[in-house]
Amino acid sequence: MASTKTLLNSAALFDGVAPLNNTITAESRFVGMEFELKPSYGVDVTIDKIGFQSNSIQAGFNLYLFHSSQEAPIQTIPVTTAVARSFQWITLATPISLKYLSDTYDVGGLFYLGYFEDDITGQALKKDFNFSRGVCGTCNRNAYKIWNTRLDFLRITPMYVANGNLNGGNLFDYNDVVHTSDNNYGLNLKTTVKCDLSSYFCEQKLLFADALGYQVAIDILEDIKHSDRANRIAEVNRNMIIRDLEGDRETNEKGLAMRAEDALKALDFDFSSIDSPCIPCNKPSGVRVRAI
Repeated sequence: MASTKTLLNSAALFDGVAPLNNTITAESRFVGMEFELKPSYGVDVTIDKIGFQSNSIQAGFNLYLFHSSQEAPIQTIPVTTAVARSFQWITLATPISLKYLSDTYDVGGLFYLGYFEDDITGQALKKDFNFSRGVCGTCNRNAYKIWNTRLDFLRITPMYVANGNLNGGNLFDYNDVVHTSDNNYGLNLKTTVKCDLSSYFCEQKLLFADALGYQVAIDILEDIKHSDRANRIAEVNRNMIIRDLEGDRETNEKGLAMRAEDALKALDFDFSSIDSPCIPCNKPSGVRVRAI
């Protein structure tokens, strides 16, 4: 059982131009983006592609994804580029999935996606874009809408950690992170944002047991009822099946179809506060079960 809604589909983080003289002076830092997901049960942010632009061809360096609860990187992404000064999208062999709730890392926290400046050749190129101001609403309405939709689910801020505060190739201290709203460090991203409540429904599967059990029984009996096997035993069985499905008027016994309907009515769902970024809050929270 799944309940998934795509809100943004592989949308670029921002647009703009990187002047060829907008080079970033490398200072042996870790540079990149900080991600903070809104507290949410079902928000799933996927980074589908990563773009990079520098004034030199990159024979190969690594991007690292850290989570604030894990010392080692949780994902390493190799990057190569073929042309100097030209922006290039890198298709990921394994898309990067960022979740507020995960079995791999702690609840909430922060993600850091970036690279060590000593690993790249030449200098990255900086786009003329300021993350604190965001997208101009009168310049590009579609980009403005995408930017604000993404803000409902996560915050993205450029950052760096100075060389003296690095911990080798492991996670650095959160207090040593410096936010820089006007520097993308040559990076751009394409992200997909989904609301996926499948895990919630799976965890509540026992609430569906009666309704699903009745439905399975109905499906099996309907198949038998419509079987082409025509003999007296089959006909007797068919009459019994009809009684089981539709009920017995003489005894007022409910049939399976009515029992299944009652079981579904007994499930009173209210998802409004389960996951407020995905489902607007307008009612008391929870899933309630009434007696049949």
